[in-house]
Order: sequence, then C-alpha cells, then structure tokens
Amino acid sequence: MTSEFEDLQTRLRRFADVRDWGQYHTPDNLAMALAGEAGELLAEFQWLTPDEASAVMDDPAKADAVRDELADVAIYLVRLADILGVDLAAAAHAKIDRNDERFPAPDVDPTSPIVVRGTPIAGEDPREKEWRRAVATAAAGRSPCSRLGIALALSSTRRHVDIDNLARPVLAGLRDAGVCSWGYRGLDALVVTKEVDIPGVTVALDPDVLPPAEAPALIVAFNALPGSRGFDMGAWEAAVDEAVTDQVTGPAWVDIAVRTERSLERIMKPTIDGLSPLLGRDPKAHLPFTPNDHLVERLTVRRVQSGSVLTVRAGPIRFPGADPRSTPKRGAADGG
Repeated sequence: MTSEFEDLQTRLRRFADVRDWGQYHTPDNLAMALAGEAGELLAEFQWLTPDEASAVMDDPAKADAVRDELADVAIYLVRLADILGVDLAAAAHAKIDRNDERFPAPDVDPTSPIVVRGTPIAGEDPREKEWRRAVATAAAGRSPCSRLGIALALSSTRRHVDIDNLARPVLAGLRDAGVCSWGYRGLDALVVTKEVDIPGVTVALDPDVLPPAEAPALIVAFNALPGSRGFDMGAWEAAVDEAVTDQVTGPAWVDIAVRTERSLERIMKPTIDGLSPLLGRDPKAHLPFTPNDHLVERLTVRRVQSGSVLTVRAGPIRFPGADPRSTPKRGAADGG
C-alpha cells in the first residue's frame, strides 16, 4: 500500500481507538455506512443537467459539499479495507490489470483527433495537474506533430476563462505524451477555439492553420517579441492603440504571426495582454495591461519566415444574421 493510504489508514485507526469506536467498526456496519455516504454524494448531483454536473466544482459552496462527501466515502472505504486486511491500492491495481486483459484498448490511429471529456481546467488552478494528466493519457501513442488545433468546449459558467490560460495545461499534457517537444520548439502553428458545449477538449493533429478570413479591426506590426528581454509592454499597447480602427465588444479572433524559433506557448499571453485598445480594459482589474481577454474565442499563433518579428491581426467573430459586435473607435471615421 502507498504511504498516503497507510498514513490515512493509521490515522483513522488511531481516531477510532481513542474513542473506543472499534467495537462498532464491523465489516457490515462499515459497508452500510459506505453505501450511505455514497448516496449522500449522489444527492449532490441529483437533478443536475450533464452540463451543470460537469461544472459543479465551479460553485465554491457546491464544491465544498462534494469534497466533503468524497472524503466521507474515502474514509469509510479505507477503514473497511483496514478491518478486512485488504491492501486497497494493490487490490485496485490488480483489478485494473484484470480489466486491461478483459477489455484491451482498441488500436488507435496515431493521427486521429484526441478527445478528452470533462471540464477544461485553466493554468494555476489546483486541478491543473489532474487535467494535464488526463490529456497526456488520452494522447498516449499519438505521433509528434508540428501543428495543433485545440477545440475547447466549456459550460456557460466558464466561458469567461481566458483562452490562453485554458490552452496551457492542454499543451503541457500533449508535451508530456510526446506529441510536442519540450519547449515546444517543433510546434510551428497553433489554433485554439472555445465555445459553449458539453465540456471537453478535442485536439486535431497537423490541421491546416490559416489566418481568419474576416475583416480585421486591427493590423499591427512590432519589432520586438513578446516575453523577450527587449519587449516593452507599454510600447506594444501604444502601437495597438494607434493601429486599431474598431473596438470589439463581443467574441473576438486574434491571429499572431511571429518570426522566431522561441516557444509559441510563451508568446500568447504577453501579446494578448497589450490588446486593451481593441478589447477594452477589464473593469475589475487593478493592474496595468489587463484587457477583456475572455472575449478572445479563436486564437491562432503561427511562425513565419519573413516580415516583422510580430504581426497581429484581430477582429470580431461575425455570426450570420447577428450584429457586427464591434464599436467604432472614436475618431476612426475621420482618421483621428
């Protein structure tokens, strides 16, 4: 048994012994208590839609309740295993081994899309490592590639999460699986989209990554690379402010073309952080360079062989029959 299981088992045994509760911890009582706690866990999901259930941990109060019920189930399970003398970790591994023989994994086309169900987790979230591991597991056996298409499906309550922050754990999981190299040196093009749907992520390997065809509200070239030592965020934002013609107030697309061998992953955030003149400033932010970057719902990042070190095109995503979702910048009509 792993040390974590052993530590928990020892603590539970001591907890019961000092209270003289061992007399009640018979296998049948513990099994019934375990079933009862599993029912209480189930009650936390009763009548929720699949979308609501997938987003349950986004509600702090609901997350605490689910966490407590999971803990109760784990406590009774570990205690029951202790009473019965079962090495829980070893038993679980043995069961997985038997299931692996009974249900062999199907042959997977190494170029087929990678699909992971579940709520996409952003970087710096406590659940990031678990989500990254899920992506790496799903990507196992896939071929290395130089272009990636990441389609993020989110519940409506998570649509506000920044696209670059959602992309980073997915990229890390793909790197762990060998689809990308360390430092993302071999990754030449990336397209990331987000939309409201049943939560999950689908990764296409070596798709065509082309700049959007929509008319841009911004075309700007810059002579320094975001995140590099010589990059001046203030100068970058000023260049954006001078070049933007329309301010986007709804879903936006951003196309970043860079002439560099550096990691594309590290270029996303500092580039987007300078787009306040296009996207507007986040009214809740207290720090400089904090645009409404949650508006970006389609992001492409591409290496180019010629031209400026950094060229950014961006504009509103135009939906058939909908308003253009942009507001003319003051003075744009007369060149002011």
